[in-house]
Amino acid sequence: MQASRGTFEQLYLCIRLGYVRHYEQQQRAELPLLMDDVAVNFDPGRMSRTFEALGLLCAAGQQVLFFTCHEELIHLLPQGTNVFRIRDFAFSLYGEP
Repeated sequence: MQASRGTFEQLYLCIRLGYVRHYEQQQRAELPLLMDDVAVNFDPGRMSRTFEALGLLCAAGQQVLFFTCHEELIHLLPQGTNVFRIRDFAFSLYGEP
């Protein structure tokens, strides 16, 4: 049985998140998480669960900056998530003109 690319990427994301958390605890430092389309190969269910997990990290005080060019992902975000758009060198809250 062979795992999909999305499965491997999800596993890799889990390892990276664990490493960051371990490093923060060891160094007593708070680092922001910067992610750029880390879940581009996830199916909608995995992506939704990934956002839930990132939301739990945020609720625990972790700053997460998730960059994507896939606007459809916005609909998978938990209610109340702050979403900002950068377009033509302008920064705005998603949904504002």
